[in-house]
Amino acid sequence: MNVFSKRVKQWIFLAIKIIIAIAIVRYLVSGIDWKAFEAGLRSYSPAMIAAGAVLIVWNDAVQAVRWSYLSRYQCSWMASVEAIIIGGFINVILPAKLGEVSRVIYLRNFYNYPINRGVGVIVLERGADLFVVALMVLLSAWLVADSQMMKDLSVLVIVVMIGAIYLLKNGNGHFIKWGASKIPVRVIRVYGLKIIRVIQRELENERIVIVVLYTIFLRGTYFLTMVFFLTQIGGFVLEWKALFIIYLVGSLAMAVPLLPGGTGTFHAGIVMAAGWYGISKESAFAIAVLYHLLLNMVPILLSLVILFSKNISVSGMVKLTTKREGESG
Repeated sequence: MNVFSKRVKQWIFLAIKIIIAIAIVRYLVSGIDWKAFEAGLRSYSPAMIAAGAVLIVWNDAVQAVRWSYLSRYQCSWMASVEAIIIGGFINVILPAKLGEVSRVIYLRNFYNYPINRGVGVIVLERGADLFVVALMVLLSAWLVADSQMMKDLSVLVIVVMIGAIYLLKNGNGHFIKWGASKIPVRVIRVYGLKIIRVIQRELENERIVIVVLYTIFLRGTYFLTMVFFLTQIGGFVLEWKALFIIYLVGSLAMAVPLLPGGTGTFHAGIVMAAGWYGISKESAFAIAVLYHLLLNMVPILLSLVILFSKNISVSGMVKLTTKREGESG
């Protein structure tokens, strides 16, 4: 009965995803002038496109600094870059969470970095990202939208995260063990306490501040990359507030786990947000397609180089990732 119920839930979830995906596609293509869309793509400078690709690589390099720091430099900067690029590549071809799994597996297989520590670093990364994004939403609610709901939601996320940090730092050991036993994902449940110890070790006040500052800098590089694409490649003339809102909406849409790599949701987010500032659907969709294409193609090309240097095939890396996920699922 439990197996049947699980299957029913999976089919319902799949049906909902398909319906949402169809709605997004309809939103993107409805009323669009494809000749104007094609003209927008043709107008982009190859030199500027190449510069945009370099910026995407730069983003990975900055993210690797944070990973290396969180690993207490047990993962070198170069090893961290490789793992992030491989994770980006896996995210393009498989569901999003498997990109995170592949990072951990890659570091375990080629640099002997323990899986429980890798998972702990990912949790810390995602926590820092969520905290900074909540701050960004709060800032945008004050600067632009003046939305009380957005303010309340972002404040709630920040307060909950601060509370979680306090409990992890000062909470009762029995409560932590009980909480670890309730984690539904098997691999995290098995290594739960080890992972929590990794996280607790990083919750020193000084390290928390440094990680948040790293994350703010990282988000700043992402923002400037989006600004480059919108203004230098797309040629949009927008104020900084508008650029910030478009970036924020695109980032939130990218994180929606509908299709691999934020496909569809990211494009719809950019088209919607850009439309608020008078940018045509064709122009916004064209720049979103280019940005997303480079965001996917750059890690694919670099991953092929990395995997070739490690003498491992693409299918081998995919099998290794899905096998580990199957064991943990």
